[in-house]
Amino acid sequence: MFDVITSAGRRSGLSALLAALLLCMVPGTSCAEPHAGQLLRDALLELNAGGAALVFSSELVDARMRVKQTPRSAPPLEMAREILAPYGLVLSRAPGPVPRWLVVRAPEEPAREPDDEPSAPTEPTRSGEPIIEEILVTAGRYRIYGEDVAAEFDHEEVDRLPHLADDLMRAVKRLPAVAADDISARINLRGGTREETAVYLDGLKLTDPFHLKDLQGALSIVDTNLIDRVDVLPGGFPAVYGDQASGIVRVQTLPPPDRAVHSVGVSFVNAFANTRGSFADDRGGWLVSLRRGYLDWLFQLVDTGAGEFTPRYLDFLAKVDRDLGDRHLLAGQVLAAQDDLEYFDDSEDTRTDGNTDTLFVWGRLSSSWTEALSSETVLWRNAVDRRRLAVVNDPDDITANLRDERDIESIGLRSDWHWRPADDWTIGFGVEATDQRVAYDYALSAVTNGAGFPGRPPIERRTLRAVDGGTLGLYASVRRDLGPLAVELGWRRDRETYTGLDQTVWSPRLNLRYDLGPDTKLLAAWGEHHQFQPIEALQVEDGIEHYFPALKSEHRILGFEHHFGPALSLRADVYQKRYQDLRPRFVNLFDGYEAVPEAEPDRHRVDATSAEARGIEVTVKHRSDSALSWWISYAYARVDERVDGADIPREWDQPHALNAVLNWRGERWNINLASAWHRGWPRTPAGLGVVDTPDGPQPGVATGARNADRYNDYVRVDARVSRDLKLKRGEFTYFFELYNIFDSGNTCCIDEAELLPGPSLLLREENWLPRVPSFGFTWTFG
Repeated sequence: MFDVITSAGRRSGLSALLAALLLCMVPGTSCAEPHAGQLLRDALLELNAGGAALVFSSELVDARMRVKQTPRSAPPLEMAREILAPYGLVLSRAPGPVPRWLVVRAPEEPAREPDDEPSAPTEPTRSGEPIIEEILVTAGRYRIYGEDVAAEFDHEEVDRLPHLADDLMRAVKRLPAVAADDISARINLRGGTREETAVYLDGLKLTDPFHLKDLQGALSIVDTNLIDRVDVLPGGFPAVYGDQASGIVRVQTLPPPDRAVHSVGVSFVNAFANTRGSFADDRGGWLVSLRRGYLDWLFQLVDTGAGEFTPRYLDFLAKVDRDLGDRHLLAGQVLAAQDDLEYFDDSEDTRTDGNTDTLFVWGRLSSSWTEALSSETVLWRNAVDRRRLAVVNDPDDITANLRDERDIESIGLRSDWHWRPADDWTIGFGVEATDQRVAYDYALSAVTNGAGFPGRPPIERRTLRAVDGGTLGLYASVRRDLGPLAVELGWRRDRETYTGLDQTVWSPRLNLRYDLGPDTKLLAAWGEHHQFQPIEALQVEDGIEHYFPALKSEHRILGFEHHFGPALSLRADVYQKRYQDLRPRFVNLFDGYEAVPEAEPDRHRVDATSAEARGIEVTVKHRSDSALSWWISYAYARVDERVDGADIPREWDQPHALNAVLNWRGERWNINLASAWHRGWPRTPAGLGVVDTPDGPQPGVATGARNADRYNDYVRVDARVSRDLKLKRGEFTYFFELYNIFDSGNTCCIDEAELLPGPSLLLREENWLPRVPSFGFTWTFG
């Protein structure tokens, strides 16, 4: 039970908590003001609740600082200046149109005494992104569970982690909430499918933002070198996010610096160049980046004589922002990507050619209309053109001819508003509307040739169809910030018009945070989250030409956070997700990484009526300015789906998982070791059996119950060593990375099931990636 302290004494129980909640939610009542002896961090939080809009780092305002003298000034900002001054700290106006104040060290002058006159706020050097590098890792951001994150990475942390191909999502895979394989950059968050996690870049929700889609999206299209922050919301996210069932990954690009900065670099798989800077007396800024992958050149150098494998990719990002007066910031962005995957295998007479052209164009207007009212409006247009061609003539497997073309277009508008009608109250509301169109041109002819799969009927599929329609989402939320308690109630209404079902769904949300003390927090979230079947995800490859009702997931989360000091923290989450209205899923029981997976004989349809994911995640993190930092996480998680009355684990179910990262940072050198272990993923047992065919029983591959067995446990250790060199012009950084140091044989799949004379059955297993070296350098100059 919760405990509440009042002026009359101590009261225990939920009734006391509710009484305090009702009292504080009455407009006009106020929270306690800073007083001598109070923890400085708590005092600043209370001033935030009163409208001060302070942003501060726990490294500047640590858990030992206390208010030295009760402030005399009444306005929240003046009180903040008074209680900060004895520690040599002052307020600086944050860049951007929304008024916010950064707590920083006083520049080259001693701290003011408390009885001095408060100084005028420091003017910004430039206006730019509302999220400043590393500032959001603070105790000053007032957070409830819906705005909280499982982990936060800034640019420096992402750069230190071993992440093959310098890919952002491979760094995200280190989180305890994530399940993922070695090949794809896509992730499963807390038991959900990969399609249930959305990626946002600078306010825009990206459509399938991955290169090499024929390899199930092997790389993300956002260059890690451009990333300022990555926030992962694995559940319980607030009402501003709709049409998503499992999780959100928010990516923020680097803000423009005060002066021009340029970077060029080469890694094991790509080369890049980017430039950032400011203009118009620091009131505008730009970012331009170009990256080209050269995996095709590497594979051409390694000629195995068995064929060719030439994956190529290119991406381009440009961003320009400009202050429009003191209260408005206008930004325009373009993200373009192109990739091409050609594959030719002599031994199996297989040829594939897949290419995708992607274009995202969006503008964003951030406005501060008054001290209490602000908004952000995003207007966008997206286009994705995908082509997939394949010819397979393998006498031991399949014969297939495939053409898959999809042209996706969408335009949309989203407007989010925040209003503070009184102290400690925040009201959010907004609207999001899209208009979308997809043209499908799909054709597949396939015949199973393998002796182990007799009697399989041939496949003939043809879809030529255009689908258009849109979505409309409305949401509102009300948040009450108290002293120890924060409550947010939200709801959404979403509607779609392209499936033929004309669905409307309602999604209530509730988020709570309660401070047990200055260093300890309890968090809770409950909510219903719906996701329409995406307009571009019609399952024509498996012979389905109609859409299904919206997926529904119910999130229940309890969280606990404790800070043992400014550097050491503990976080624990307990969660449950319940799924209803699942649409059919298609999986390959043996191996999903095939040229034409939908034509393989191990293709299996999963018709689950419901699913449930539940788990416990514990993370201990030591993060400081000292040479050594580390974190370790453990997750117990299960995800089952009900099929024909039985609970069957999903393919990415991993009951136990352990991740650990150790980083040592010297003056010029940095060494990072990262390890991962989890229970083996489920597998479907197979053996020699008798198969019924139109010509009578014949020997063949017989499968047991789906996912009734497991692969061996997965274990991997990676390392990254980097060194910084100061040059006459700029800085030069080079690194060496070794993926899977001990060359652990982590089994992934059954590559081939061959029926031999006798008869007998030979199952050939394959592993995930072996030991892989990587290296590269970056030169940054101004």
